[in-house]
Amino acid sequence: MAVVGTVVFSECVEYTSREHWEADAKRHRVPSDDAAYSFAEGDKSAKFGWVVQRCEAADEPRAAPTLRRRVRSLFVLDDDDPPTGGAGSG
Repeated sequence: MAVVGTVVFSECVEYTSREHWEADAKRHRVPSDDAAYSFAEGDKSAKFGWVVQRCEAADEPRAAPTLRRRVRSLFVLDDDDPPTGGAGSG
């Protein structure tokens, strides 16, 4: 795995109902029948979206630090392996 850039999120959106989620389809672009990320019949789990503030490609890919899965496709840096150099540092 390699770091190829950085993404900064400006806000988190919690979709409180299927109607709320479907009304925002232009932004999240998840098909309504997507098995992993849509609201299934009777689904009571929370759904979230993150608004991208900016993204930046790294000049060169670099080895990824140790990551821990927070939820599904969201990872956090392991505190014992701080990032060094590259896009978004400093």
